[in-house]
Parts: sequence; C-alpha cells; structure tokens
Amino acid sequence: MKKFFILLTFIAICFAAFLIFHNKKDISENSSQIILSDEYSRESYLNLKGWDVSLIKNEKITIPSSFDGVYQTYAQIQEKQKLPLKNYKGQQADRYVYAINNYNSDQIVYAELLIVNDQLVSGALIGLSPESFIKELY
Repeated sequence: MKKFFILLTFIAICFAAFLIFHNKKDISENSSQIILSDEYSRESYLNLKGWDVSLIKNEKITIPSSFDGVYQTYAQIQEKQKLPLKNYKGQQADRYVYAINNYNSDQIVYAELLIVNDQLVSGALIGLSPESFIKELY
C-alpha cells in the first residue's frame, strides 16, 4: 500500500510539472503579442521606441493575400521585428499613420502601425523623398 501511495505521489508530481511547463510555454508564446487598444497605448508604444509622434491618418485597409514586390520587403521587416503580419494575409486591419516629429533629417518620415483586433501586426518607419525608405521601428 505504501508503494502505491509513493507511485501515486510521483505521478501527481510529474503531472503538475508538465502542467507548469506547458502553461509557461503558452504564456511566453502569447507575450510576444503587442496589444494597442487605444490612441494612448499606440502613441506610448511609439514613444517607447524613441519617437515623438502626431496622428495624421486612421483608415481601414485589407492586408494583401500575397506578398510580392515592395510588400515582400515590408513583410521581411515585420519578421525581423517578430510581428505576425504574415498570419493576417487577406484580413482587414486598422492603419494608423503618424508624423515623426523628431527624426534627425530634413526628410518627412512617418510611422505606420497595422492593428487587427487591437493586436499590432505590423509597424514601420516610412521615409518620403528625396530618399524613400521603409525600415523597422527600432
């Protein structure tokens, strides 16, 4: 009988360890999600990246179903930032465009955020002429 309780205790400990490990894995996978549910959180996120911003545009867009050309480069930038743009192909998103007020250049630079269900799926700095660019938010 004593061996039975020892075996049962051992099985319970193993099961508890499995549950703890499994839950930690779920938490770490979800912790990469960036939730930006309102204007304050979006501006704060960009401020934490070092940018002083002013909202200039908010619109609904559809993320392309396939990425080619410029959008392929854009998608690669999102992968570098560990943002899940590729998981949202063909879906509607809210697009927020901010003027960057403290970019060290005479060039006009914008920050773009794509958000689906309050989750950030894409973010980039976009520079306009004379030298156009698209790069990560830093």
